Amino acid sequence: MRNPLVSIIVPVYNTAPFLVNCLNSLVGQTYRNIELIVVNDGSKDNSLAIIEQYALSDMRVKVVNQENKGISGARNAGIEKASGEYILFVDSDDWIDIQTCEYAVERVCETNADLVFWSYVREYGTSKTLRKDIFNTDTFFTGESFETLLIRMVGLTGDQLRHPGHADSLSSVCNKLFRSRIIKENRLCFTDTKKVGTEDLLFTIQYAFHCKTASYIHHHFYHYRKNVATSLSSTYRPNMLNQWKALFEEISLTCMQHTKDPRFEKALRSRIALSIIGLGLNECCSSASRAQKIAAIASILRQDPFRTALNRLPLTWFPLHWKLFFACARYQNPSCLYNLLCIIQRIIQR
Repeated sequence: MRNPLVSIIVPVYNTAPFLVNCLNSLVGQTYRNIELIVVNDGSKDNSLAIIEQYALSDMRVKVVNQENKGISGARNAGIEKASGEYILFVDSDDWIDIQTCEYAVERVCETNADLVFWSYVREYGTSKTLRKDIFNTDTFFTGESFETLLIRMVGLTGDQLRHPGHADSLSSVCNKLFRSRIIKENRLCFTDTKKVGTEDLLFTIQYAFHCKTASYIHHHFYHYRKNVATSLSSTYRPNMLNQWKALFEEISLTCMQHTKDPRFEKALRSRIALSIIGLGLNECCSSASRAQKIAAIASILRQDPFRTALNRLPLTWFPLHWKLFFACARYQNPSCLYNLLCIIQRIIQR
């Protein structure tokens, strides 16, 4: 089997309490031909000191120290420094199983896939974990099956809408092995989160449009530390609406540059319609009065592209409770929608 170099890029910003756990999972990989590019993105805590200690004891650890540029800027800096044939991203408050690189490299050598990915675990502290399956078995994607996978990255369609919570199951970059050549030859980079709100989805879609094959490993290698206190259901983001509209525009432009297949437009409309869940939860977290929150939700429902997407969203596939939710959104009933969002918020925060 080949022994390609894997560059693991770790953006760090004030994550000292979790950094040792993360870095131990990386230097301890059973696959040894790796380089760790740890980007200290202007941390104010002792993160840099921790990183430098690892660099002193392990020559594979390379430190990039820069002023704060956000997670996208940190990852882009890591890409510039990466010399590996493959690239893996790990967030500094998360960790991976020690056999992750071994399995990923084994799979890419077996299949020559342009993208290898796997499932993950949401970690809610010591007492609660939630395994998230993407598919139910190891799967190789090529031809039409890869096209279907790419459409699903853009948005859910058909019977996939039975599970709206799966809309972002393919969006993260942290459960994927990327081919460095594809990233660098096509000058792919992460867009600033200040512009699009979330950087992973757009990068994943842009990368996938330059791929022909992908391979899924049915194993939960990645451990995503879920902090309920700062989650979508509890922290208000005043710029989210404009950021997500910008994100949808970027996804639309990316799709139009690569394909005329109408299925991609349909998938994106679905994603836009389902985004009412996140946008609505965000408004519920604001410090405004109940009436002001309902008015804000009503304003979102009236705007394009949300109004158009909701009007064309097929409700047939949804379970009853989601049919009710999206019917309230489609028929401009913000008061009912607000009440349903409050119920969702309470369920998430349990």
